[in-house]
This record gives sequence, structure tokens and C-alpha cells, in this order.
Amino acid sequence: MALGREGPSIQLGAMAGKGVSRVLKRGKTEEKFLLTCGASAGMAAAFQAPLAGVMFTMEEIHKNFTAAVFVSAMTSAVVADYMTTRVLGMDPVFQFEIVGNLPQGYYGLLILMGVLLGFFGVFYNWFTLKVQTFYQKIFAFRPAGKAVIPFLAAGILGIFAPEVLGNGHSLIETMTHERMIIQTLLILFALRFVFSAVSFGAGVPGGIFFPMLVLGAFAGCVFGTVCSELFGIPGEYINNFILLAMAGFFTAVVRAPMTGIILIFELTGSISQMLSLSVVTVIAYISAMMLKSEPIYESLLARILKGRKQEPEESGQEKVLDYYAVAEDAFVSGRTVREIPWPEFCLLVSIRRGERELIPKGKTRIQTGDVIITMTDEEHNGAVCDQMKQLCRNE
Repeated sequence: MALGREGPSIQLGAMAGKGVSRVLKRGKTEEKFLLTCGASAGMAAAFQAPLAGVMFTMEEIHKNFTAAVFVSAMTSAVVADYMTTRVLGMDPVFQFEIVGNLPQGYYGLLILMGVLLGFFGVFYNWFTLKVQTFYQKIFAFRPAGKAVIPFLAAGILGIFAPEVLGNGHSLIETMTHERMIIQTLLILFALRFVFSAVSFGAGVPGGIFFPMLVLGAFAGCVFGTVCSELFGIPGEYINNFILLAMAGFFTAVVRAPMTGIILIFELTGSISQMLSLSVVTVIAYISAMMLKSEPIYESLLARILKGRKQEPEESGQEKVLDYYAVAEDAFVSGRTVREIPWPEFCLLVSIRRGERELIPKGKTRIQTGDVIITMTDEEHNGAVCDQMKQLCRNE
């Protein structure tokens, strides 16, 4: 199947953290921390990229940046990385050969590539969800039958195009170490794109994290090859385009630019591409955002919850503490506590300002950089979290 091990690794790590919480009988607040720590460890173990593991879980899972979360997640990610590299002796996932920085004279092409990656990321999200809808309609009464289609497709591709099978690591190795003609690239690109959606849509165990990077690498290789043939760009810079497109496409699909930049930085072990990486990821992010496309993980989560059609479980009045950093020009910045329309079912516990802990009063004025600590029931945590983010961010 065209699936990756990174998604399941993150899920297994998160469930391990939840298991530790249940065994030690911790509260819901600590359980959220342990879930984040476990997911960070899973990501770090899969990619040997601890910083990317921390950034991904904070951007996509915890949705909050605080010192307590960062230190906890970083500790688990570093330990997991040490175990995989030093104890188990695993090699890094990628070993890129980058000859040097892309000259700034080519940065106009990077802007164009960022825009194209943004459009491609939006189309990828749309196509993935459409394939899932197709599976649900065809196999509404026999969900297990969905696995038949990708297995049959794998059998056919195994005869005519075996390169497309698997997680795609060999494809990236081939693209970065050999030069393929544009026709071959386009055919493999199209087959891999469709097969990835068919594999993931069936619901068999596997993630789309690594397959996304493979498709991004294909897009970068095609773009770099075309630029080399049309504009005479030296062929050794094609690997640069592959590297940059992986981060740009990941950002367009997931909408997590910091994770994309740090992941590629850790995979290559070089910070020389930081400026070009930033250009591509920012342009891809803006392009996808302007097209009003939802990040893929949020769309998939919404679809899962909608498909379950379950009543919310009783929370037993478990309490959850959350931390919200006040951004510059946020709604709450500069206002007193009594002037702010706080969410219902939300208790304002304290305000952390630097090293000081303030007890909030009606006349207490919120400042940029403050960390607001709230308490709510687990049952209402999701709605309160969304409203607090709107109040504390510049949106």
C-alpha cells in the first residue's frame, strides 16, 4: 500500500501516553500533556527528527504553545530519538545530496513553485476526501470490503509498475540519485497520486504523512526538471527543488509551516536551505489559505466524528486546565477582565506574566504575551478552546 508508518507511530505513541495516564490515575489535564508527549515520541522515532515531532504535535494536536508542554514533549522526543539511533541503530530516513544553496536569482521560480504547490495541496485534500466518500457509498453495508480495491490495485501495479508500491522511500532515493525523463516522472507521479488516495481511502492501517512527502518530492522533481530543460538551470539543483517542494506541499496540505521547515532541516542536517524553505512554505501556505481549503487532518477528524453519530459521553465532571498565550493585537490585549466576553462554562484561573502569577480581578488588564489559564469541564472543553483561541489570537 502507498501508506506510511509515521501516522500509526504517532497514534501508538499518543495511546501509550494515554495508557500511562490511566494506569497512574492522572487527571484530564495531565492526560492531555501525556498524549502530546507520546505523539511527539512517535513522530521522533519514525523520522529521527525530535524537533519536528515536537512542532507537529504542538501545531496539530495540542494546539497550544507553552513552556510546560514544550519541555515535556521535547524530553519525550529526544529520548525516543536516542533510543532509535543509539540503542536500536536505525539510520535517518533520508540522506539527501545537496550541492549548495539555490542562487537567489532563481527565487522567482520558488515563488511560482510555492503557488503551484498550494493549488496542488488543495486538490490533494479534495481528491482524498472524494475517494473516501466513494468508498463509503459503495461499501456502506460492508466496510471490510473496502480493502479489496487497494489490494487489487496493488496486484496490478506490482506487475506493471512495482516502483509505485510501498511507502515511497525508494522513489525518493531514485529521484535524488538518478535523473529520469519527464515522461516517466509524470506517469509515476500520476500513478502514485491515485494509488495513495485509493490506499488511504480504504481505511486500512497506515498514514498519509510520508506519502505526502513523496508526492511533494515528485512535484519538485517535475518542476526542477522542467526548469532545467526550459531555463537551463543546472541539473544539480533539481535535488534542491525536491527538498523544497516536500516542505511546501506538506505545508499546503497540513497547514503546519513550522513543522515542514524543521522536518526538512532535520532530515538533511543542514540549515543552508532555511531561506529558500521559508519562501516556498510561506507562499504555499498563503495560496492554500486563500483557496479556503481546510487542513487535511481537521477535515478527516470532522468526517470521523460525523460518521460515528454518537452522543457525547458523560464526562464525570472531569476538569481540564488550558493555557492560552495572548498574541499581539489580539482581542483581549489591552482590555480588562470585566470587558472581555469570556466563553460560557469557562473559569478564569490565573494570568501568568513572565515569572509572576496574577490572580485575575475585574480591573486586571490583559497584556500581550500573557498566558491565560482557564478551567472547564471536559464536556465543554472543545467549544471553550475554540472561543478562547479567537479571543487570544490576532484573527
